[in-house]
Amino acid sequence: MNDGDNRRRDRRDLRATKKRRFIRTAEEELDSKLGFDLFSEGEKRLGWLLTFASSSWDDPDTRKVYSCVDLYFVCQDKMEMDVEGYLRRRYERQIAQIEIVEKEDLDLKNHLSGLCKRCLKISFDTVQQLMDVKRDLVHVVERNREKFDAGEAYESILMGKREQRAEDFLDYIVDLREYDVPYHVRFAIDNDVRCGQWYDVSVSSTGVILEKRTDLLQRAEVRVCAFDIETTKLPLKFPDAEYDLVMMISYMVDGQGYLIINRECVGEDIDDLEYSPKPEFQGCFKVTNVKNEVELLRQWFAHMREVKPGIYVTYNGDYFDWPFLENRAAYHGLKMIDELGFQCDKNQGECRSKFACHLDCFAWVKRDSYLPQGSHGLKAVTKAKLGYDPLEVNPEDMVRFAKERPQTMASYSVSDAVATYYLYMTYVHPFIFSLATIIPMSPDEVLRKGSGTLCEMLLMVQAYKANVICPNKHQSDPEKFYKNHLLESETYIGGHVECLESGVFRSDLPTSFKLDPSAYEITYETIIVASPDGGSICKNTNKYFIVGEIEIKEEEIKASKDKALGLFKVVEAYLLANPNTY
Repeated sequence: MNDGDNRRRDRRDLRATKKRRFIRTAEEELDSKLGFDLFSEGEKRLGWLLTFASSSWDDPDTRKVYSCVDLYFVCQDKMEMDVEGYLRRRYERQIAQIEIVEKEDLDLKNHLSGLCKRCLKISFDTVQQLMDVKRDLVHVVERNREKFDAGEAYESILMGKREQRAEDFLDYIVDLREYDVPYHVRFAIDNDVRCGQWYDVSVSSTGVILEKRTDLLQRAEVRVCAFDIETTKLPLKFPDAEYDLVMMISYMVDGQGYLIINRECVGEDIDDLEYSPKPEFQGCFKVTNVKNEVELLRQWFAHMREVKPGIYVTYNGDYFDWPFLENRAAYHGLKMIDELGFQCDKNQGECRSKFACHLDCFAWVKRDSYLPQGSHGLKAVTKAKLGYDPLEVNPEDMVRFAKERPQTMASYSVSDAVATYYLYMTYVHPFIFSLATIIPMSPDEVLRKGSGTLCEMLLMVQAYKANVICPNKHQSDPEKFYKNHLLESETYIGGHVECLESGVFRSDLPTSFKLDPSAYEITYETIIVASPDGGSICKNTNKYFIVGEIEIKEEEIKASKDKALGLFKVVEAYLLANPNTY
């Protein structure tokens, strides 16, 4: 049966090998070579009956011979079905489902006319299976692209090669689209699921059902924990988690402050304290004094498991706080991922959890605060955004202050927690979760991704609604040359953004102006100053005024002439007195 439109095939699982199969005879092999494959399984297909002929069929179970009729149908000449069949056979264990869909392709020259392109939508059970198949097919696409550029594929497809091998079906795979979309993003786009919105969740025999509640607009009151740590350090060195200790952990949970003190590093017990820089920024802290670092870590882990924050907030915690805590916990035989569910990803430079958000305010400051490059520190941001000057301690004095002035050091520690908490609640929280209601990504990604990626996600959402298949990201040529020299890397040197002028300006039109010198008023301003070499410098300033803008008076003209004549006499007298000066 020839291939055609609207053909579908069910997924083949491992039990498919147990199904009864037909033995392909030499006659059937010939039919297949000529374009009439035996149709023995799959969904309903539409075909036009071309002819029929009598034949016979051998039953492999009973070994009996039956008379039959072979019907030869013609379908619209398309290659999607052969490619689908090949992919099902080649990747039987990886592919979960294949569908033929029609999508608008922006690469088509006349895509605005509503012309759609037939594509194979391949679904997988796991992301790893998707990557395995993509790794094989990407080389096929590159080879076919080269053939199309050389004109070989055009001749092969349209001129009609009747004999086809299994490998020939790969020639019709000319592009891979949307294979790099993360699985969770694909789920959010296809099911219209966004963070920061309310849903009625129910479970049925077919699975979980989500119903969006558009009538609820108020954000949920998520428990937020903003924390900051203070550590020991060697003089003129950055803290090193291999040997430095955690002195203090200060944190705020829903407006209530807590401070845990490591008495190994702090000279005396600290009582409960308050740090409220402004009336709207209240900070009352309950202090717990523990004997060593391991007790400090266990106390904090236990409290976090008790209060169960949904959002953890830090300032530059991706780079410092979380990795330091993870390494110190590992030093004492504790695994932070087992205690809190957080783990640092050194490749991405992030600390993430599956069930809780970690929102680093430093990422918001860099991307969205519009503060200058040198004002991204917590102290500068606090002054600019929250409107008060926080406490400051020289990093080289922190270890000494912990022993000699522990109360000052404790106040400094809690001031960082207060600034981080209220910076997040005032700016970061409403901003990020407002974006998350329209961007199909988790809040962690909405915070950390670049603005270009966020715009790309919005375009993908609209493309899905408009049935448009997304184009692949632009990739530059792997090799670039400059004056026959291979470039190792290419960067912008001295580049700047220029605002291009558009429109017609008066200077674009050549115009001849006739000027009458008598229509101008000229004023003079003369200043004689001493020069560095001992002489004198005469500075003369002329000002011109259009007659239409001022009223010329006879006495003013006479005064101007007198000034000009006086200047001339001064210069003449000086030159006569000093003939060798010039």
